[in-house]
Amino acid sequence: MNKGLLAVALTLGLIPAAFGQSEQEQQEACMDDAFKFCGQAIPDRQKVFYCLLENRHSIAPRCQAMLAPYAPAEPTASTKKPRRAKSAKKGPVNITPR
Repeated sequence: MNKGLLAVALTLGLIPAAFGQSEQEQQEACMDDAFKFCGQAIPDRQKVFYCLLENRHSIAPRCQAMLAPYAPAEPTASTKKPRRAKSAKKGPVNITPR
């Protein structure tokens, strides 16, 4: 258990100081979420970090704030690919002339 705690602490230490908060405050902000959502990734620091990013909508707001500057931008409605409209007909299309 102590190794796991140490691994999470070191993982969260990889996140640079954000919003002027100390490294310890950053670790405290995400420690519970790291155990709750990313326990299987411990002790791999990089996996824990990416696991927290993947779960960013479920983690505590404090942890979200710590990760926000390092998270990739989420696609917005204008950047998403448009979906093709589904045809009402199913099956092959008749292309013979009338």
